Amino acid sequence: MTNIVQRCKRCGEVIIRWKKGETEPSRLYKGANIALHMITCDRERFDAIIEEEFHGVNKSDSNKLK
Repeated sequence: MTNIVQRCKRCGEVIIRWKKGETEPSRLYKGANIALHMITCDRERFDAIIEEEFHGVNKSDSNKLK
């Protein structure tokens, strides 16, 4: 069977693959794989996305998470 491959547009590395005919992975699984790859491939973009999503979080709360 043919593999369906999702690659990083920046570096070309394979992020996720599955076989055609199998159930497509969930959006959560795909998003987790993309986020993990972004941490190593484009950390600045990853940090900018996280900052934009969670800019309302108190800085004191974020320091406790470190």
